[in-house]
Amino acid sequence: MQYDVIIIGSGFASMFFLQGLLDKKNSPKRILIIEKGANEPHFERLAKRRFIQWSETSTQTITNNTPEKPWTYSIAYGGGSNCWFGSTPRILPNGFKTKTDFGIGQDWPIDYNTLEQYYTKAEGILEVSGGETPYPKSAPYPLPAHRLSEPDEILREAYPEYYFSLPTARASRPSKRPQCCGNGVCFLCPIDSKFTIENGMRYVRDDSRIEVVYNASVKNISHSQGIANGVSATMKDGSEKYFSGDIIALGANAIFNPWILLKSGIKTPQTGKGLCEQAGAAINVKLKGLKNKQGSTVTTGWGVKDLFSNDRSQRSGFMFNTVNRPMNIQLDPNSPFSHLEIIASIEDFRQERNKVTFDDSDKPQIEFHGHSEFAEKTFKRIEELVGELIEPLPIESIKFSHRRTTESHIQCTTPMGESPDSSVADKYCKHHNFSNLYVLGSGNFPTASPENPTLTICALSLYAADNI
Repeated sequence: MQYDVIIIGSGFASMFFLQGLLDKKNSPKRILIIEKGANEPHFERLAKRRFIQWSETSTQTITNNTPEKPWTYSIAYGGGSNCWFGSTPRILPNGFKTKTDFGIGQDWPIDYNTLEQYYTKAEGILEVSGGETPYPKSAPYPLPAHRLSEPDEILREAYPEYYFSLPTARASRPSKRPQCCGNGVCFLCPIDSKFTIENGMRYVRDDSRIEVVYNASVKNISHSQGIANGVSATMKDGSEKYFSGDIIALGANAIFNPWILLKSGIKTPQTGKGLCEQAGAAINVKLKGLKNKQGSTVTTGWGVKDLFSNDRSQRSGFMFNTVNRPMNIQLDPNSPFSHLEIIASIEDFRQERNKVTFDDSDKPQIEFHGHSEFAEKTFKRIEELVGELIEPLPIESIKFSHRRTTESHIQCTTPMGESPDSSVADKYCKHHNFSNLYVLGSGNFPTASPENPTLTICALSLYAADNI
């Protein structure tokens, strides 16, 4: 059977690309979605919640040759929307041109202004809650910002241009989804307040133009003379099936996208190389004479001053969030509300030694040998740097807690760029060597900016579909 479009994967990248196609005047009539995982409705995942582990999926589906660095993701209908926490900041304008502005990393082949309208459209679909921002914005957020805590309010007053309520796809008011309950267990929201593909795009599976195949593992993409012709997949029963398509879109994730390309003999010099994510640090602050935990969601405040005041030519920039998890009150039974947890997210840059490779096995091979020198320079000073930024608070003590093993943001293995020698896809997310093959998702990021990547993934997919 011939399809107008075949989309591999059903997470944010795939489904926002699909949304962009459906919005076109001459939208495709026959669309196939191939999903490696099962269709697991929210109520089924809630029923087995206690059995879900962060690393369960990755340990079963990849060979991690450097297991001290875990990679977390979800293989099921909806992909990463099943396990994300719903944070949706945009990448700041200077994050798209670190090479030009600071002499490090790679510039993106597009800029903030190009993506702005697609950011706005994505925020509407996600029903983002937010208020004032550090970047120019053409429309307000669909829902008002979440309530800040008392420490957040002090920092907001001290840094009105650099401290904000973190934009999130966790509803601050009842809307199409219920209002966030503030339990801080967003990996699997107990009341379905966080946006997921299941609760936010239910119409997809009701659309007669769209067919979804579950439990199908893509074997390869067939191609000849610069044209991708179709997809071979191993079905749940072990049989193999071939699907022909006019447009093929890879929307798995930044591990499986390059792996499928390599398995298919579709190679450029950078395919699979540069695997990275932000470096994360957790910091505990004991407040003096000030209570915390009044915020209305799991992460409330968002500090970006370092991304403006640090010229980033000597070390990576970072942003930080304040955490409102109720579980943290156990740190000190005598003053349970005096503790403030801060998570710092440090930008990183592609290192070719970190990579996804293909061998004769049926799993991607992963190697990660550390963050860039620029990220490590910031990490080593993170307690001091964060301490300077939160000086307006009444602080009794501040202490680096731990290096976070993962931020769950897999990026940079199929970067966008101008040349096939230094990148895999062009600025429209189309593979350099094929006229009808699109590579979607955060693997396309040339740098791992400190901001959460999901909103940018969505905006890039809308932009790619709009420019077919």
